Amino acid sequence: MPSYIRQHSGPAGDLTARAAWAWIRRIHAQADLTLAPSTSALEDLQAHNIPRTALWGRGVDSDLFHPDRRQDEATQALRRDLAPNGEVLLGYVGRLAPEKELHRLVELNDTPGVRLVLVGEGPSRDDLAALLPGAAFLGRREGSDWHRLTPRLTPSCTPGLEKPLGKHCRKPPQPGCR
Repeated sequence: MPSYIRQHSGPAGDLTARAAWAWIRRIHAQADLTLAPSTSALEDLQAHNIPRTALWGRGVDSDLFHPDRRQDEATQALRRDLAPNGEVLLGYVGRLAPEKELHRLVELNDTPGVRLVLVGEGPSRDDLAALLPGAAFLGRREGSDWHRLTPRLTPSCTPGLEKPLGKHCRKPPQPGCR
């Protein structure tokens, strides 16, 4: 949050970021343990003297995200629908909102052999649809739809410069990887 505040607060950015860290320290000082979702988030918390921090390890469900799902007929049909000419599917999964800086994808919109696929909903959806006319907007996906879609979105991207709280998938692992 402080890095987001610094980026979007203009001249008062550094001052407001320091105030935010003081507030975060006060709240987390009351906790028995603060779990960080990534090593970079953990390092950031520790650099700002947040007490009692640890890394929150997470993994991938290898049954749901198994490489064999690439071969299932529904997955193959989805691939044919999204990339009828064999395009690389460059995916973004998340909230479609201004702070995600998805307008940066415009440079990739007309790249030959690439199709942008955006999964999620949010207040920027209509603006992005106008900005990225070649992109596929799939809305929110859950359950088997999500599990079929994930193996098709390699590589994926997160175009924003800041990732609040470090919650961002660096690159979706191949299904079945931990």
